[in-house]
Amino acid sequence: MSSKNTGNNHGVEVLIAEDSLTQAEQLRHLLEEHGFSVRAVSNGTEALAAARERRPTVIISDIVMPEMDGYDLCKAVKSDEVLKDTPVVLLTSLSSPQDVIEALKSGADNFIRKPYDERHLLLRVEHIIANRRLRESDKVKVGVELYLGGERHFITAERQQILDLLISTYEQAVQLCRELQMREEELDRANTMLTGIYRIAKGLNSAATESEIVEQVLRNALDLPDVRAGWISLFDPASGFQLVGSRGLPPALAQPGVIEGDCLCRQKFLEGDIIRATNITECERLQKAKGETLGLRSHVTIPLHVGTRPLGILNLVGSEQVMFSENDLTILNGIGNQIGVALERCRMHEHLEERVRQRTAALTAEIAERARAEDALRTTEAQLIQAQKMESIGSLAGGIAHDFNNILGIILGHASIIQGSSGGVENVFPSIDAINRSVVRGAGLVRQLLTFARKTEKTIETVRLNDLIEELIKMLTETFPKTITIARYLDADLPPIGADANQLHQVLLNLAVNGRDAMPDGGTLSFHTRVLTGDELRHRFPDAEHNAYVSVHVSDTGVGMDTETQRRIFEPFFTTKGPGKGTGLGMSVVYGVVTG
Repeated sequence: MSSKNTGNNHGVEVLIAEDSLTQAEQLRHLLEEHGFSVRAVSNGTEALAAARERRPTVIISDIVMPEMDGYDLCKAVKSDEVLKDTPVVLLTSLSSPQDVIEALKSGADNFIRKPYDERHLLLRVEHIIANRRLRESDKVKVGVELYLGGERHFITAERQQILDLLISTYEQAVQLCRELQMREEELDRANTMLTGIYRIAKGLNSAATESEIVEQVLRNALDLPDVRAGWISLFDPASGFQLVGSRGLPPALAQPGVIEGDCLCRQKFLEGDIIRATNITECERLQKAKGETLGLRSHVTIPLHVGTRPLGILNLVGSEQVMFSENDLTILNGIGNQIGVALERCRMHEHLEERVRQRTAALTAEIAERARAEDALRTTEAQLIQAQKMESIGSLAGGIAHDFNNILGIILGHASIIQGSSGGVENVFPSIDAINRSVVRGAGLVRQLLTFARKTEKTIETVRLNDLIEELIKMLTETFPKTITIARYLDADLPPIGADANQLHQVLLNLAVNGRDAMPDGGTLSFHTRVLTGDELRHRFPDAEHNAYVSVHVSDTGVGMDTETQRRIFEPFFTTKGPGKGTGLGMSVVYGVVTG
């Protein structure tokens, strides 16, 4: 708006009829600032009374008011002999041709469209007052017949009044056209802005690294309206600001080092004075630059944050006249937030990838250390099994030696009989038969001992558990004390299973030896086999996933175990036997074989 002009309006009184207190005060303030004397009332009835009390120079009235609207006020003024020459200006939206007809019929002198431009309103009021003074001597009345809005109208009024109304209508139409053009230009600019913002946002979504983010932002930012250049500087607490990308720089700024180092917008950003997109009217770097700047002077500084943590700034440079609107700044501020989030996302992703690389290397050194440990464990387990075999052999050695001594005694006795016999061959047959039986029995003992002691790898094969138990019982019968009775309760329909026969034999032998040692005064050692369903086992063993299992149960009538012994029974080298009577590996080997 132009500077205030109060001299020409001195002594001019304007009567305002407006039921909105806010709009009335706004209009009063505008007119009084420009030298008009103002009275304001809230409806047409009060306005008519005020005008009759003291005739105003001009009346400005809203149309829609309580008690008496603007049209009726205008008719009342024009029919009053004292007031009829007072210009009446109606505030209207001009929403239809009927508004013009009603204004003409009521005798209104002029229109001012709501919402009004302040400068346009002042010029219109001054124009009305000037024309009224020029026409005061012309009192000719004329009638006009016209078509408007598809209807025929005959209006009796002053020709000047009709002319003023038509001119004001034309001016309003021109103003509307101008405003529409401005709105179209604003819409085009907004569309260009939103298109550029969309491209930036889309680029951010596809960018996977910091450099890709910078490239996408700067490339698409130059598609924003009036943006001709831009650069991004990221902040590091240790090294300060670093220029990470630029685009479209004029020759003066494209020189090495020109946009490095501190500047006013960087300082304000770090001090917390720039917390949202801000217009910088005079760019310090462009002012100090030596060389061609292509007329660029101003820029907008867009802060890049994640929460309250500063990441950097984006500067977009425009021409000397360009300043971004508040709406533009709000949009750009939102884009700044998105850029900050994208930068943080990429940094976290890069950090995560580095952590993954480090962890992968560490794990590689470890799915190797673990392999070595597992190999060592398997070796140790094999050694434990073999040691237990040797312990079992040692435990059985006494019984086996006794049996072998008996066998050898039989052989030697019958051999002496044969040597000293003077009878016929028929007299030595019983001795030869006894020797054969003893040799076969001894060979069987040796074979079982070698099978038990043999160190073999784990081999899964089809095993008939009842047969294996029968073989074991045969060996135990020949080696265990005669005070121990061995009982068997074997399911005749027991199906074959897949197992390592050697390890299974070891497990059953260890259990049998433990049972023997628990019955120093004799007792019963029992073997039970049967088929169990998975449902019968799952309440104790939740991992039992098959429908049927073969069960073997070894029991004895020995002294039993206390709670502490039961708790530690499977610990390696734990034994309740005296010194030199056991290594404590038997039950740990059983546990390892069964669970392995």
